[in-house]
Amino acid sequence: GAADLVRSTGVPDRVAGVDVGRATLCLAAAEAGIYAMDRTPHGINDLAAFEADALRARSFGFRGKSCMRHAQVAIANRVFDAVHATAALQVP
Repeated sequence: GAADLVRSTGVPDRVAGVDVGRATLCLAAAEAGIYAMDRTPHGINDLAAFEADALRARSFGFRGKSCMRHAQVAIANRVFDAVHATAALQVP
């Protein structure tokens, strides 16, 4: 997961280097015709920070986000529901 990427590359989490990996994952998933799901950063107890991270993930092309806390589920659903509604409109 994300922690393994940070550990193996030495790139600190929540910096541009990790964002490149996140964006690349979304591009590869789109090319393969599958959805990419984002990770939940460890230690995010702040729901506003979780929402900001979810919005950033959506901007890369992620179609959903894993949650570690019950309170995060409603936020993830709200952020990514718009993505799924838009995709449903595009289905022929």
